[in-house]
Amino acid sequence: MSHLKTVSSGISARVEEKRQLAIHVVATSDRETVAALRQAATFAAGLNMRLLLVAPLVVPYGVDLDRPPVSPKFRGAKMLRFIAEAGVDAGVHVVLCRDRMEGLKSVLGTHALVISGEKKLARELVKRGHQVLVVGQSMNLRPFRVDDLPFCERKL
Repeated sequence: MSHLKTVSSGISARVEEKRQLAIHVVATSDRETVAALRQAATFAAGLNMRLLLVAPLVVPYGVDLDRPPVSPKFRGAKMLRFIAEAGVDAGVHVVLCRDRMEGLKSVLGTHALVISGEKKLARELVKRGHQVLVVGQSMNLRPFRVDDLPFCERKL
């Protein structure tokens, strides 16, 4: 079941729920987003990880942040179509923000596991301490180990 959540950047987006390791997929182009969702589902299979599609909605300065030119519901519906096309179970988080990276920061927190289809975005997220996989491209990023993730249960 998909869940849709919309928040303005700077407002706490954290919801009190059972802590579970998440793979964050950042929405980029249509094709890249669907590919990233499929790859994220492959990684999450059998690991009790949830998928969260994060969709920053950049609102230009001079426009009220609560009245963006594109409706958050419209953006969220588009993200839900991507999830359906990818055939995965994921939540959607639309973030209203002035700057894409600041919007992502409000959702990702620190040291998130992120899958993206955009190399430039991946590099910026790595600089900010996140573990990032770029779908369909190879990058020279620091190695990722599951042991580095917080609150990860390992069963032997």
